[in-house]
Amino acid sequence: MLMTLCISFHNRKDKIMNDIRIDGTGTIGAGEYGLVKVDGVGRCKGDLRAESVHVDGIFRCRGGIHTRRLDCDGVVRMHGPLLAGWIGIDGMLRVEGSLTTEAMECDGMLTVYGDVKARELDVDGLMTVRGGTKIEATKITCEGMIRLNGEISADSIEADGFIRAKEIVGETVRIKSRRFGLFAFVMRRSSRIPLIEATTIELQGVRAETVNGQDVTIGRGCRIERLDCSGNLRIARGAKVKTLTGGYTLHKE
Repeated sequence: MLMTLCISFHNRKDKIMNDIRIDGTGTIGAGEYGLVKVDGVGRCKGDLRAESVHVDGIFRCRGGIHTRRLDCDGVVRMHGPLLAGWIGIDGMLRVEGSLTTEAMECDGMLTVYGDVKARELDVDGLMTVRGGTKIEATKITCEGMIRLNGEISADSIEADGFIRAKEIVGETVRIKSRRFGLFAFVMRRSSRIPLIEATTIELQGVRAETVNGQDVTIGRGCRIERLDCSGNLRIARGAKVKTLTGGYTLHKE
């Protein structure tokens, strides 16, 4: 899959970019700034454009945010889309619109009410897509949770955590859901994806209705209704595959 992202931030050389810092409580107007740092409680009246945004406190934006870098160590809520070169989340971020980024590291909680488009997504916390129907990326790694009522499309997906989606499409899909801790309890101890289509597929602790692939490995804890494989196939003891089709070569596990 060819990913094309155009995230740019051009500053006029003749324009002075003011830095904003809110230590207590403050409100800024919509506009263009340099560094925006919130250690207290801050608000923005409309769309915000900034070189970087760093929130350790609470920040609410009435519009969208366009920035080179967003660090969310506190609580951020925006009423529009988010366009950022890099996003780091250790707190809670809520985007009531689409999200577009070059790279994101989510160690906290992210909720998006729109589609997500990125080059690289790294989710160690909880990522929930509610209003959108698609996550599109070049590379996705997940040791936490990803939940959406739609499709995940990526060249590479590597997950030791849990994924809930209607469909996953990619070149390489490896999901090995671990059965421990709070995530296992919340996700009912398995990842659930009705449809998985990829060239190379490795699954463990996954429930799916249909799996289509060339080289497929079905590990322990998997429950697959229909599996079509056109290349090398491995099925571990304890895994259940109801219907098996395709010109596969079965290798013993």
